[in-house]
Amino acid sequence: MEGEGPSPREEEIADLADPRAPWEKLVEDPAAPRAMLAVMFTDIIGSTELATSLGDKRWRELLEQHDAAIRTQIARFDGREVDTAGDAFFATFGLAVRAVDCALESARAVR
Repeated sequence: MEGEGPSPREEEIADLADPRAPWEKLVEDPAAPRAMLAVMFTDIIGSTELATSLGDKRWRELLEQHDAAIRTQIARFDGREVDTAGDAFFATFGLAVRAVDCALESARAVR
C-alpha cells in the first residue's frame, strides 16, 4: 500500500553505514605502498602430551632445537619471523613458493 513507508527489512538495510563487505570498501589512498605476502604458521601437534611425557627440562631443550631449526629455514627462504607462541611460529614471505618450501623443509628439519 502506498504511503506506508519502508518495510522493517528495508529499515535495517538503510541503518547500515556501509553494507559492503570490508574487502569491498574503497582504498582511502590508492598511492599507498602495498605488498603481497604469503604466510606460514607452524605448530607441533600433540605438544602438550609430548611436553608432559618428556618433562620440563627435556621439553625446553627440544623446543630450543625446534625453534633454531625453524628460524634457520625462515632465514634460508628469505622469510620474516612475525611472532611465536609456545611451539608455534608465524612468518611471512615475499613469494608463496618460498613459504611452501620453508614449510616443507621445516617439517623435515624437526623430524
